[in-house]
Amino acid sequence: MMKKCDADGVPAVFFNMEPMEDTMKRYDNIWYVGAQAKQSGEMCAQALINYWNDKKDIADKNGDGKLQLVILQGEIGQQDVTLRTDAYKETLEKNGIDYEILACDTANWDQAQALDKMNAWITAYGIDGIEGVLCNNDSMAMGAVQACINNGYNSGDAEKFVPIVGIDANIDALEAMKAGSLLGTVLNDRKSQSDAIINVIKAVHAGTEITEDVAGVDCTVDGKYVWVPYVIVDESNLSATLEDMLAVAQSE
Repeated sequence: MMKKCDADGVPAVFFNMEPMEDTMKRYDNIWYVGAQAKQSGEMCAQALINYWNDKKDIADKNGDGKLQLVILQGEIGQQDVTLRTDAYKETLEKNGIDYEILACDTANWDQAQALDKMNAWITAYGIDGIEGVLCNNDSMAMGAVQACINNGYNSGDAEKFVPIVGIDANIDALEAMKAGSLLGTVLNDRKSQSDAIINVIKAVHAGTEITEDVAGVDCTVDGKYVWVPYVIVDESNLSATLEDMLAVAQSE
């Protein structure tokens, strides 16, 4: 597609699926609007770090000063999986968190597989032995939540709570946050991305230089890439985010 667009002199703006870097360099009038997977991993870990630091008295269940956690990954080999998982570790280390990864395994983005995996880890380590769960997406986070609920946790008692964080800001995850069973998630800001895509298309057709101001949203322009940041969903923006996601779902 890019080859044909280039040959016909037609500018193209891609989104959601990022073309390979060498392909982007090969053609002149090709742009990509999206979010950086690494940043979603950083924010996912930061949400857990915030909880660990703010509620250390109940978060550090065994009192050893070390965060014992497990990681639920998407399909092994996918770029987003590697970037998000590596970002977890880098962010924990950057923030000076003493941590131990008890287990890290794939649940292939799937809620049912995540439920089974989390059940196995609870059996292996004890539910109080798991002080955090980082998930590559919300579906797996919801599987982990269900496993905890099935074991009498994450149902309203602050001292019987395993902090679980996902990525995507799905409606079920946001509702789980409202209910107090999920600690947090990370929003891929598709509204801002959509606005940026339209503005970049208009600018490219007009021959205008692509800048942050031209994109019209909070973003970073890096060469032919327009990066729209992820957003941590917490108590401050949970209600508004859920309202927005419900409105989008009703319009589809």
